[in-house]
Amino acid sequence: QIVVDADLNYDGDLKISATLGGLSFGVENISFSGRVRLLLGPLLHRLPILGAVTGFFLRPPIFDYMLGGAAASLESQKSQINQAIGDLIQQYVVLPNRFVLVLDKESVDSAQVRYPDPLSLLVIK
Repeated sequence: QIVVDADLNYDGDLKISATLGGLSFGVENISFSGRVRLLLGPLLHRLPILGAVTGFFLRPPIFDYMLGGAAASLESQKSQINQAIGDLIQQYVVLPNRFVLVLDKESVDSAQVRYPDPLSLLVIK
C-alpha cells in the first residue's frame, strides 16, 4: 500500500447559479483547503496495479464561498449554512469516514477497503 498525504487547495472562480420561480440565486468564489490522505492499494501483480484508491481528510477542510442573487439575503444565516455543510463533509470524507474508488472489483472487496480491520487493539483495565 502506498500512502500519499497532500495539501489540497482550491481557490477558483467557479460560479453556480440557478433560477427558480423567477428568482435567481447562486454561489460563487468557492474555496477550500485541507490535508487529504490517499491510500493507494492493495497493490496487484497485474493491471490496473492498484486495487483501489481510498481518500479522506485528516481534519475537516476549511471552506468559504459567497452567496449571490436572492441567496445573498441569507448572508446573516451563513454560520448555520456553514455548520450544515461542515456536517456533511464530516459525515462523508473526514476520518474515520472515507471515500473509496475500487479499480479492480474482482480482487478487492469495497467493504473491506472502506472499513478495514484495525491493526491493533489497546485494552485498558
